[in-house]
Amino acid sequence: METIEDSLDYKEFILFYSVGIFGICCSVASLIFILKRPVLHNAFGYICAGHATAEAGVLGIFTIWGAVITLSSKEVEESVANVIMAHILNTFYYGTLYFHLLKSVNRFCAIVFSIKYRILFSDNIAKILILFTFGMGFIHTIPLFWFNCNSYFSGKTYRFTTRTVSCESTIIFYDDFVTCCTTMSIALSCDIITFSYFRIRAKKANMNSRNDIKLALHACLTTLLYMAMIFSFYMFSNYATNIWTLFLSTTFAWMLCHVLNQ
Repeated sequence: METIEDSLDYKEFILFYSVGIFGICCSVASLIFILKRPVLHNAFGYICAGHATAEAGVLGIFTIWGAVITLSSKEVEESVANVIMAHILNTFYYGTLYFHLLKSVNRFCAIVFSIKYRILFSDNIAKILILFTFGMGFIHTIPLFWFNCNSYFSGKTYRFTTRTVSCESTIIFYDDFVTCCTTMSIALSCDIITFSYFRIRAKKANMNSRNDIKLALHACLTTLLYMAMIFSFYMFSNYATNIWTLFLSTTFAWMLCHVLNQ
């Protein structure tokens, strides 16, 4: 006879896997779109491609490795491979945050410093910044290499976590929550300044700026979505009363954020 716990595990796995596959398809579609549009073969397009790659990396590891752990034995969950995959995922995850900040700075420079934009964001500089951003994502994971602070994917709670509570409540909190909130606050400030500056300039020049305004609003909403994901993972999850609410406030919120930010 199927128990309630078994039913919950089955439903969570289906939801988890479906969202992940859909997100991967969206990331691949974004990359194909960028590659096929010559107008995006520039600094902004390259940065968007890097961002889409990082998003695909996060969702791919969540989906594929999460499925492996969920369907495997306890030994696999406690293996070194699980820890390595968690570090790779965190590299992509922090990469998505820094890519989002880089996109905000790019738009800011394009509007506020339009004359010098081609110098500040040439194609070669953009490629260097993409490599630097992935490197920053890896550097951000270094504190997780400390003893008893390695993260891993738990097949019981369907989320990446750490093996000790003290590590998650201290190092992970400051390394992830505080840093990410700071990064997103800077990105949001850039987006607001860009939006305000463009509105003022468009009114003076009597320009039709509807599409650019939509792009600026989308950037602000994307930043707020990242911040909502961070607060859900670290704040709302504290009020989870069962495995379903814990799953929805952590892993599902995390995956949904990366799916919507394509």
